[in-house]
Amino acid sequence: MERDDVALIQRVLSGDENAFGVLVKRYQKSVHALAWRKIGDFHIAEEITQDTFLQAHKKLASLKNPDRFPGWLYVIAARLCETWFRKKRPNIQSLEATRIDVLEKTAYSAYICEQREAAAVEHQRKVVQKLLERLPESERTVMVLYYLGEMSCEAIGKFLGVSPNTVKSQLQRGRKRLRNEESTIRETLGSVSLRPNLTENIIQNKDTIRGKNSNKGLSIGTKTVKNNLSQNAMQWNLPKDAKMRLGKGSINEIQYSPDGQFLAVASGIGIWLYDVATHQEISLLTAHTRGVDSLAFSPDGRTLASGSTDAIILWDRSTRAQTRLTGHTHWISSLAFNPDGKMLASDSRDGTIQLWDAITGEQKWTLKKDSDNATMLSFTPDGRTMVSVSWEDKISLWNSITGKHKKTFAMHPDCSVTGAAFSPDSKTVVIGSDNGTVYHHDLDTGELKLTLTGHKEHVDNLAFSPDGKTIATSSHIDETIRLWEAHTGKHKKTFTALHARYVRGLAFSPDGKTLTSGSGDGTIRFWDAETGNEKHTLTGHSERIYSVAFNPNGNIIASGSTNGIINFWDADTGQYIKTLNGLRNGFKDPADSLVFSPDGRTLACGHDGIRLWDVQTGEHKMQLTEHTDTIESIAFSPDGKTLASGGWDNTIRLWDAHTGKHKKILRGHTKSVNSITFNPDGRTLASGSDDETIRLWDVDTGKNEMTLAGHTEWIESIAFSPDGKTLASGGAESIILLWDIDTRKIKMRLTGHTDWVYTLAFSPNGNTIASGCIDATIHLWDTQTGAYQKTLRGHASRVKSLAFSPDGKTLVSGSDDGSVLIWED
Repeated sequence: MERDDVALIQRVLSGDENAFGVLVKRYQKSVHALAWRKIGDFHIAEEITQDTFLQAHKKLASLKNPDRFPGWLYVIAARLCETWFRKKRPNIQSLEATRIDVLEKTAYSAYICEQREAAAVEHQRKVVQKLLERLPESERTVMVLYYLGEMSCEAIGKFLGVSPNTVKSQLQRGRKRLRNEESTIRETLGSVSLRPNLTENIIQNKDTIRGKNSNKGLSIGTKTVKNNLSQNAMQWNLPKDAKMRLGKGSINEIQYSPDGQFLAVASGIGIWLYDVATHQEISLLTAHTRGVDSLAFSPDGRTLASGSTDAIILWDRSTRAQTRLTGHTHWISSLAFNPDGKMLASDSRDGTIQLWDAITGEQKWTLKKDSDNATMLSFTPDGRTMVSVSWEDKISLWNSITGKHKKTFAMHPDCSVTGAAFSPDSKTVVIGSDNGTVYHHDLDTGELKLTLTGHKEHVDNLAFSPDGKTIATSSHIDETIRLWEAHTGKHKKTFTALHARYVRGLAFSPDGKTLTSGSGDGTIRFWDAETGNEKHTLTGHSERIYSVAFNPNGNIIASGSTNGIINFWDADTGQYIKTLNGLRNGFKDPADSLVFSPDGRTLACGHDGIRLWDVQTGEHKMQLTEHTDTIESIAFSPDGKTLASGGWDNTIRLWDAHTGKHKKILRGHTKSVNSITFNPDGRTLASGSDDETIRLWDVDTGKNEMTLAGHTEWIESIAFSPDGKTLASGGAESIILLWDIDTRKIKMRLTGHTDWVYTLAFSPNGNTIASGCIDATIHLWDTQTGAYQKTLRGHASRVKSLAFSPDGKTLVSGSDDGSVLIWED
């Protein structure tokens, strides 16, 4: 059947429209069954089924692996169901509401008979729906696909991406739970028929959806097909050799344009511009080679300044023309335009504040600070004075014309600065502190005017409303946003149950009606500044990606981030599948060292403890907590029976992967164990440590068989080749060592990285090794000759994790910039 699908798809792409009709007839019941199960309304599910096939026809050329067409349909249908849920459910017209002239045009008795029959069928469907709701989601889905979709267990397995045996067991469990009602379910679902003209509607409407630019004649995987993917904002400005991006990067700062039309988001991969009216992405600006830390719009809104470790860039908002300002040697913590927009001030952790001509880009003054700590910058309304608030509890005033220092005020002795914001007239500054207090200072005199108390600790984001009457503050400790009267300090309102992680930016819209917050949970939320009600949420951003992994089948990518969230993605389409969200159970630790069990049924991750999830259901199975410190690495044995873990407590622990029982402790390292891996035969476990050694352990006895010494600094990552004859190791020395396991000798040194090597991965055939570096690059090497092959550039921060797909054609990388990149063969 799968190869038959491939042939049909190729025929469709070659212009044979009849072939698409065959695909529709083959899968329409399956798609409808899924939609009905999710939505609960039979007729709306028909509409979603139609839309699913229309979208599938439109995007068919973007399907990289036609063998997975059923699963791809599943993803499209599921996304359409989610979209429907976001909208208001339509009202169903009752018989009493039907116009009398319509009734008069029909044979009344026949009409009533038909309505009663339809009502009876609908009632029976609702009864069945209630019965099915007694089942867990996985069993409910299988029951509907089996009886309504008329699919075999093998077909359901292909559709859902699980094995036929898994489908059979779920079907059997579902039958047992509803033993007495199964005949009713079979009869009702088995007798259901879709609209007879559903297929024809899809075929007739697909040309309208497709538009004028047909993909006729395109072969799968061509450059033109790849360009179709760029219509998705997530695929804008992809780096060379990358075919897909997952995640919009971490949120570092947010700023409204002065006219309120755009929201700029400084992220780990660049600058996202959103249309405030539609909440849609407008552009992704990616000229920086590192994550963007700071933003500022000029007063007229025509220029956007962005600061990063590599440079400051001035962007013309209309033309996207760039002016690059270089001179700082560290990251830019703050940017500010003077009132006429002709001057830009920048603060850096290199210990200087620089003043620039914002028109020419010429550097005018370099102001030396007392330390390299970050500061917040602003100008007085006349533009003649620049103000800086230091994280060392000082307010400094500078003559912006001459660059001369004017005076410095010491702030409250109990104030350890964590954030600051200037009033619109630049006459006052509010300062957040680590003790939870907000201090309100007069900038002319340095006098402390008000003290705002209410937050528990660490007020790290502050913002004034445009009229200067309201102050917004946030704390990641008490997880609240608070509003205050600026002149009296009176507390006005508290927003609670907001983001699942700390707020990374606060901004009022220019009209003062909306307060916007960006968070480490990957969302940007728009709040009614008067009522505190949430108006809209933007998603897609993420925190630093700590780990990535392919499942054994290669059709799912798992990504784990520092906020504890694990996302599943379709490896072919990049479509989001689901989230394993530890935050729901209060788990906020990073999702580190993701690894699938060999059978693909279990996902493990570690940080403070090891957590195991059921991949199919998303249910949390168990937690292992014997380690006394952070866990750095986890590995399943090849037979899936043993789970190994290593961490900062200098130990390696072995567990029964099925029961979670602790089996033994391996001691020998004198410092943190950073990486562990099983030899493919499962008999040997290798570990790399901060103590600069690699140890080989007998898994059965727990005995340390051999210690390999060759590194002169800590070891961050190790990996066995697929044949088990070679071990690769890398770390702080910026070199990679290849060890011959039989002789225990170094057989090759790979040099070329400019900073320490963080992660290593062998291709499945063992011919290539990929290495990820803290300098944001990925290098590919020939393992037979040691020859350097190429460098993959595209991440803006440390490459934390690498994984090859089982077929070796795809490499996936996760980075501190908050994105996952999928690289072509």
